[in-house]
Amino acid sequence: MLKESAALTLLYLIGIPVVCGWSLSHFLGGTVTTENAALVIVLPFAWVFGYWGVAGPLVIVRRIFRLQSVLETYVTRRSLGLPADASAQEIEDTLTLLAVQENPIPERWARKLVRRLLREAEARPTV
Repeated sequence: MLKESAALTLLYLIGIPVVCGWSLSHFLGGTVTTENAALVIVLPFAWVFGYWGVAGPLVIVRRIFRLQSVLETYVTRRSLGLPADASAQEIEDTLTLLAVQENPIPERWARKLVRRLLREAEARPTV
């Protein structure tokens, strides 16, 4: 999470000279027309004063959803009878055993299915 906050801060700090410089170059260059005057005037103020008003709540929402995902994983592991720091092999074995018990399929098919599901769950980004 600290990396995300650092990246957002870096984006903000890089954006200030870029946005303000772009606006200032239009003002000093005399290229401000009636069509783009509002953009040239408002964009620097929106960036400087409005960036954290938008980025802050988005960071908080992401942290809340990530916390919810971590808690769901913890509760799922506890309901399966696994310790919270169970290894991947233990989780795979338990899920394979559950799949075999619930469905009349061979264990090797269940293991392939569980491995595929675990790979897809790891590849899917968490919110």
